[in-house]
Amino acid sequence: MAINYLTAHEMQVGPPAGPFDNFESQSLHESPAQNPFSKENNRWRVKAVEKESATALRKRLLNHFRFWEMYFTWALNNNIQYIDVRSTPTPIKIYGNGFGLKPFSQLPDAWKMYFYDEEDCRAANEKIQWVFSKNLLAWPQTENKFKMFIGAFQQLQQKLP
Repeated sequence: MAINYLTAHEMQVGPPAGPFDNFESQSLHESPAQNPFSKENNRWRVKAVEKESATALRKRLLNHFRFWEMYFTWALNNNIQYIDVRSTPTPIKIYGNGFGLKPFSQLPDAWKMYFYDEEDCRAANEKIQWVFSKNLLAWPQTENKFKMFIGAFQQLQQKLP
């Protein structure tokens, strides 16, 4: 993918013949803790170099859910109407009106690669599955989809065993 042009407020990427993707700049006035793109909220993307304990797997998942909470909060605070939820490697399938856990066989390879091995990845999925199977999430009653997802990801962080 080539950068076709780049200005202080806009970027276009894509092959010379198209199709193109256009991006507008957005201000990031948030602290690193509130910035979904900060290193702090993306530690889950760092590949494990050794087997992870149950505590380490939980920490990785909590950070992943925190990323989603901050991503939706960022969009809400910046009045962004549409955000990309499909290209982020995740075990969560996000729909317009909710989300679910992807079957292990459908997990993105990029997600699986963050773990030391398949056993750790499966253990992480089982932790998430436990929350889903116990029906521990209460979807916030709101018309705003971003607020709905923010509340749901906050609950995932609270309920994760």
